[in-house]
Amino acid sequence: MTYWMEFTPAEWQAIGYFALTLALLALAHAPTRGIVRRAAAAASILACGAANVAFMASYGGEPAVAYQRPGPIKRAAGGERGAFEFETEGQRAGGDTQSGGGGSAGGGAAAGGNQVASASGEGGRGSTGGASRAGLSPPDCALCPDLVFIPPGAVRIGARDNDPLAQPGEAPGRLIGFARPFGIGRREVSATEFATFLADQGRDAPSCAQGPPAPFSPASCVSADDAQAYVTWLSARTGRTYRLPSEAEWEYAARGAFGVEDMQGSVAEIVGGCWTAASADLPGDGSPAVRAGGCGIGVLRDGHDGEDTATRRLSARRPLETNARLPGVGFRVAKDVD
Repeated sequence: MTYWMEFTPAEWQAIGYFALTLALLALAHAPTRGIVRRAAAAASILACGAANVAFMASYGGEPAVAYQRPGPIKRAAGGERGAFEFETEGQRAGGDTQSGGGGSAGGGAAAGGNQVASASGEGGRGSTGGASRAGLSPPDCALCPDLVFIPPGAVRIGARDNDPLAQPGEAPGRLIGFARPFGIGRREVSATEFATFLADQGRDAPSCAQGPPAPFSPASCVSADDAQAYVTWLSARTGRTYRLPSEAEWEYAARGAFGVEDMQGSVAEIVGGCWTAASADLPGDGSPAVRAGGCGIGVLRDGHDGEDTATRRLSARRPLETNARLPGVGFRVAKDVD
């Protein structure tokens, strides 16, 4: 694969400095006059320093994609959200195995990698409802969405500073840490699952839906208020606490190889929480942004199949009125696990 094509100008500049460093070091060891060797050695030190500065400028101090910590993350003794401590392999009981690894509009989710996180070993971390590294099964009911287990870890959310397709609200990004695992829908809530909710609650089907959908296609033409009503209904029906995933949870699941499907394209996805001016304004512990009195403006992530490339990106986010129903807009569920 042509990864060299993905280097940024700053990264190419750093590579050039490193190449110059090697050339100067070779000159410093060549059989030339002593003053030339000394000058080459001094210049190589300066070139190496310039290369490091250029790399740090391109790196920004944070990873661009999701990564996992060397061991399970526990809450610090103080119990504050966002404070973490990490276990080493020797401290872990049972050898827990890590997994492998703008304007408001209607939009969709991404078909990211379909790799499934590896299963935990004997004595590994358990969870409510039969959680495993590969998923949360069996579902809580016959028509409950299938969930995937997302382990603790961290991710840099938002667009990179040099992303030419970045839209207002995507940058600057920030590093988010997840101290607890959670479950997220393997796919969006289907038309059949949503129709069961509508029938049980005596609700009419959304008026902007374009004809009867295929049974297993994603529910569309759904508002944030509709999505919240669905997870409230599902919680009451199953005795479990379902909710919408936060923005940070959605992006963490999309960027990690956890087996979550249709996170790019398909339908745009409503997530939990209120709209913020930038990804950097989101809470650092992965929880949703909240406002006193509730959210009048929610958040839409990604874009649907009919939208342009800039919209169908994992960092793409847009404001959406919570009562707005638009074609191509759906959602998936999330659930806390122990």
